[in-house]
Amino acid sequence: MLSQAVINQVGQQRGVRHDVANTSRIREFLRMNPSSFTCSSDTEDPKNFVEELQKVFEIMHVTNAERVELAAYQLNGITRIWFDQWKKCMDDSSLIIPIEDIGIKDSLSYEEIPVQILDRQVCKLRTKEVASVKVL
Repeated sequence: MLSQAVINQVGQQRGVRHDVANTSRIREFLRMNPSSFTCSSDTEDPKNFVEELQKVFEIMHVTNAERVELAAYQLNGITRIWFDQWKKCMDDSSLIIPIEDIGIKDSLSYEEIPVQILDRQVCKLRTKEVASVKVL
């Protein structure tokens, strides 16, 4: 019983040290004043944003996983919402679709296959009839 308590205490101390290391890493990153990305205007170039972050990451010597976490701090507006939704999907393995199942061709095109016809209407124009079909 005592040995289990000691093991738990050591594990908690390591967790605290890990949190402190993460906090100091974030503080160091923010001190370098990297640019933020909002995707709010057409003039904002994501390539410039990524290149600036790569320079900061090279100076900091961070891992790829840390790069993703730190870059997320600089996302604002709609890009932050997108990242949060993406992260939720990545945490739920049932939402991940294998790339083979998507059926994208080499030309980056795909074929839509309707599952069910929900509604069909024919619009009569002056010279011809046009059918519209709603599919699932």
